[in-house]
Amino acid sequence: MIEIVSYPIDVLTSYHYFRTDAERMANLHDQGIMRFVADSGAFSAHQLGATIKLADYAAWCHQLRSRLHWCAALDVIGDPQASWTNWTTLQDRHHLQTVPTLHAGTDPKWLDAYARQGVDLIGLGGMAGLGQAPRAYRWAVHTIRHARDHWPQMRFHFWGVTGWQFLETLPAWSADSSGFLGNARRWGIIRIFNPKTGKVVLASLRRDAGNTLYKIAPLLRETYGIDPATIQTSGETNRATIMRLAIGSSQRYATWLQQRHQVTAPASYHGEATTGPRIYVVSGKIGDLEAAVHE
Repeated sequence: MIEIVSYPIDVLTSYHYFRTDAERMANLHDQGIMRFVADSGAFSAHQLGATIKLADYAAWCHQLRSRLHWCAALDVIGDPQASWTNWTTLQDRHHLQTVPTLHAGTDPKWLDAYARQGVDLIGLGGMAGLGQAPRAYRWAVHTIRHARDHWPQMRFHFWGVTGWQFLETLPAWSADSSGFLGNARRWGIIRIFNPKTGKVVLASLRRDAGNTLYKIAPLLRETYGIDPATIQTSGETNRATIMRLAIGSSQRYATWLQQRHQVTAPASYHGEATTGPRIYVVSGKIGDLEAAVHE
């Protein structure tokens, strides 16, 4: 029998969406089901007109500290000085070691500043979205080359990026994307990775959009152990199967990338993983994560 998902599942959670779900997160972690990293969710909060308070975020991180492999600093988009201030405040006042973020276009001098303080994992943000991709890609290449030449111990997390141009050509340690779970839940579209070809194909679960599952039936059966008939339409009865399929696809993509890049872990990382990239699935609802592992 083919196992769709390998445990623990790499998951990115955010304070903005999960601030009242610490107990449920702890339960998933303690059962060996999920391995968490966390961020503030400041970008989502900003889009919704909400504000993240640094002290509240710090308290949440402390509450989950033993269950988080790392947590991000509270970055301020477009203001590297404010992001630096938040990072130092979390460290000095709240006694939290967090992962800072540089946004597309930021001067490499800020990478130098963090590296001099012993940071060996930095997030690269502001790269998601088709409109951002060309400029952001050039900036990411420049930033990673700068680190290679001056701070070879530095590793990178790509925020909100699982596009082939970034992950298949740049040596990220990890990345996250809501696409694998989000597209399946919202739009009935599953991203299926084919380990034989190294390509991701999109399959629709909506008959009115032209169901494409049967075109990839051999891939579903042989790689994922899924009969297309069981997921040809999405609903509550097969929600768990669809979520697991989306997660299993992201895991096989991560394994393929690990074989391609063999990025060693940052020295500060104390998790089980020894090579990257890692792909963290993202969901704004803990119920979706629970549904993926509980029939």
